[in-house]
Amino acid sequence: MVDLKKIAEQAIALHQQGNLAEAERLYFQLLEADPALFGPRYYLGVMRLQQGRNAEACGYFGEALRVYPNDLGLVMNYGMALRASGRPQEALEMFERALAIQPDLPEALYNRGVALSDLGRFEMAVDAYERTLVRQPEMIAALLNRAAALAALGRVDDALAG
Repeated sequence: MVDLKKIAEQAIALHQQGNLAEAERLYFQLLEADPALFGPRYYLGVMRLQQGRNAEACGYFGEALRVYPNDLGLVMNYGMALRASGRPQEALEMFERALAIQPDLPEALYNRGVALSDLGRFEMAVDAYERTLVRQPEMIAALLNRAAALAALGRVDDALAG
């Protein structure tokens, strides 16, 4: 009998080592053995995101979301893949979902701000970046994006003040 747990552990280890082709083969083997599994779909999504194959990542993450709709890592990665696929409104929904799971998570607040900026909602983006900086004041990306959002609002002096 096939030991799915052992295959999954081996697939994840290979993935972490950068042996993507072999990890992918094992992920597909796991899905063939049990099509309802969450892990292989999630990790295939992560792999596709790492490869810049964002639309494929969205497909895998969407399937995995039906199995575990409140998995924080999945929701965050799905949001990243949606944003990279040029789907900022859906990305925003994922980051808001992440915040519903773990309120005030700096990464979710920051990415919510980025998605809001993508949508041209700069006032709301500034608020998201400021909430991020309260929790993680050293996050340079949040400082820079906050300044860019303020500049987009015509608040150049505020943007320069930091």
